[in-house]
Amino acid sequence: MALNRAVAIGERDGAAAGLAALETLDGDDLAAYQPFHAARADLLARVGRRDEAGAAYDRAIELTQNKTERDFLKRRRSVFI
Repeated sequence: MALNRAVAIGERDGAAAGLAALETLDGDDLAAYQPFHAARADLLARVGRRDEAGAAYDRAIELTQNKTERDFLKRRRSVFI
């Protein structure tokens, strides 16, 4: 999947490159896909775009059904934002 590729690019080439790859994806198709928002939040936080990262973390948390994942995302949000 293209999302996995964007995350891999972010790890290999840096968060800005991963974010650029992520931004080429069709956001409408991914609007309700929690992993998209979680990955986007992480990349945004790593490039210092904290307000946008906070909003992306909020959306990922909202879409998460699993309590453990939700708690993890809340901790990540509190560290980066």
